[in-house]
Amino acid sequence: MDIWGRLKIGKAVGTFMRGATQKEWRRRPKARAVGTEKDQRGNKNKKENGTKMNIKKNLGMTALSVALLLASGIPSFAANSRTVTLQHDAVLSGTGLSAGRYSIRWQTHSPEATVDFVRRHKVVLSTEGRVEERDKTYDRDAVVYSTHPDGTWSVIEIRFANTNKVLVFNQ
Repeated sequence: MDIWGRLKIGKAVGTFMRGATQKEWRRRPKARAVGTEKDQRGNKNKKENGTKMNIKKNLGMTALSVALLLASGIPSFAANSRTVTLQHDAVLSGTGLSAGRYSIRWQTHSPEATVDFVRRHKVVLSTEGRVEERDKTYDRDAVVYSTHPDGTWSVIEIRFANTNKVLVFNQ
């Protein structure tokens, strides 16, 4: 008789299979739970528990993903906020702006506007400007510069993609 015939498997299976051969071990009746019934040991159906856990896990992950997408997209969808990249170091209202990506927020006071340049969650520059509507709709964001005789660049206006609105800055 082989090793399978002498094993006592009691607590793991719920019954003792003394003297069982390997064939008998494979053909033993298995406790199966149907619906919310319990198996011989009193445990709920593992498949049902796993399904509930998977649904909860998937719902949680979906909710988290939606929340992150909305949180990351809020500045870009706000009517008075856009992200713009300055290709050159520039001067605006006497303050130097280094080249890089900025979030631009503005509050309109009729045609006048207070404009904030934000970088790494800090307001780098707050200045005055105007919001103008043009006849043309721009297909991409653009920063219009002016070059001074000393070689410095200054920002004149910022055009926004898919709109005809432009932020114009006083010189």
